[in-house]
Amino acid sequence: MKVMSIFGTRPEMIKMWATLKKLDELNFDHVMVHTGQNFTPELRDFFFKDLKLRKPDYELDIDTSGYGPEVADVIIKSDALMEKVKPDALLILGDTYSGLSVLPAAHRGIKIFHMEAGLRAWDRRMPEQRNRILIDHISNILLPYNRYHRENLLREGIHPSKIIVTGNTTFEAMRAFAPEIEKSDILKRLKLEPKNYILVTAHRSENVDNPENLGNIFKALGILNQRLKREIIFPMHPRTTSKLSGIAVPPNIRIMAPLGFYDFNQLLKQAFCVLSDSGTAAEEGLFYKVPNVSLRMATERMETLESGATIVSGMEAENIVEAVTLAVSLPWGARYEFEEDYSPSAVVVNAIRTQITNFF
Repeated sequence: MKVMSIFGTRPEMIKMWATLKKLDELNFDHVMVHTGQNFTPELRDFFFKDLKLRKPDYELDIDTSGYGPEVADVIIKSDALMEKVKPDALLILGDTYSGLSVLPAAHRGIKIFHMEAGLRAWDRRMPEQRNRILIDHISNILLPYNRYHRENLLREGIHPSKIIVTGNTTFEAMRAFAPEIEKSDILKRLKLEPKNYILVTAHRSENVDNPENLGNIFKALGILNQRLKREIIFPMHPRTTSKLSGIAVPPNIRIMAPLGFYDFNQLLKQAFCVLSDSGTAAEEGLFYKVPNVSLRMATERMETLESGATIVSGMEAENIVEAVTLAVSLPWGARYEFEEDYSPSAVVVNAIRTQITNFF
C-alpha cells in the first residue's frame, strides 16, 4: 500500500507531523515529498530537525517567483513524480499550493485524502480559500477537524460517506512536544519577560504584497507599542522582509529571522497578545490561552471566534489597535473541547488504511 504525502510549509509540517510518523512506523510504503514552498533551505532543515522528521524522499524545489510559475510547477512536477512512483493514495493538508497536486492525482485515479478539510472564510478573493474549495471537491475522502468544518462540506453537497472527522492534529503536535517547548530559552536569549511583549507574524499575500495593508500593520504596531508599553516581537520570513522597502517601520519593533517550532511556541505561550494573519497561530493562541487578533478581513476558523479566543481586526490601523485593546481587556472565557482521549493522527491513518482497502 503506497501512500504519497506532499507538503511544503511550516503549518503543514506541524499538522501532518504525527500522521507522517505513523505512516513510516506502520505497514505503509510511505513516499514523503517536500515542495519547498515558503522555506529557505536553512529554515526547512530547522523544522525537520525540531519535528524529528526524516528527510523527504523527494524535493520538488518548486518555482516560487509568482502565482503562475508556482502553480504550474506544483502540477507539472508532482505529476511527473506520480508517474514515476505510482502511489495508491495521496495525502495532503489544508489550502497551500502544494495541495494542487490533487489535480494530477485525480487525473491518474489516485485516491486523495484531504486533512484539514472544510474550513471556510466565505471570501473567494483569498487564494487559500479558492485552493481549499477546489481541493475539497476533488478529494475522495475529506478529513475535517470538527463539526463546524463537516457542516460546511455537507452544505456544499459532499456526501456524508466521504467525510471523517478526525480532531485537530495541531494540538496533538503541541502536546507531544510540550517538554521541548518548555525547555526553550528563547525569552532569556531575547531578554524578555513573560506577558510583557506582543508577538506578531504576517505572511499572507493580501498583507505582504499590499503596501497599504502592510503599512497599516506597522502603523498599528507603533501605536500599540506606545500605548501598551510592551515590546513588539516580529519574527519575519525573508519574503516579508523583502517587501519592507517604502514601509514606515516604527522604532522599538524587533524584527528577527523566523524561529523554529520550539522557540516560536514558547514565545507565543508567554506573549501578552499575538497578532497574526496565520490560522495556525490562532489555534496555538487558543491552546495556550493567549489573546489572538487575526490580521485579516475574515477567518476560516470559526471555532476560535465562537469560543471567544480570536478577534478579527480588519486591515485599518485604528481597527487593529481597537481589536488588540478589546482582546487583552476581556477575561479569558474561551470554551473549546480539546481532543485529549484519542489521537487525531491515528484517525487519519486508520481512514487511509480502511478506505484504500475498500477502494481497490
